[in-house]
Amino acid sequence: MPAVTARDLKFDVILVPEDEGFSAICLTADIASCGSTEEEALRMVTEAIELYIEGLSDSEIAALPTATHHRVTLRRG
Repeated sequence: MPAVTARDLKFDVILVPEDEGFSAICLTADIASCGSTEEEALRMVTEAIELYIEGLSDSEIAALPTATHHRVTLRRG
């Protein structure tokens, strides 16, 4: 089996509007960053994820959890 590389990985990132820009949160890697625009926040969190991946072994990369998405709706009143 070939080694897993960062090119093979996909990370889900949540963008959260803040008072002055955006937070970008990657729950899979437990990494967050921010930027004044959505694009900057995504670029910054991508760089942080790349740095994080550099320090992992192939087995650690393979063990990263796979995210699933669920939307929860709350009804008020």
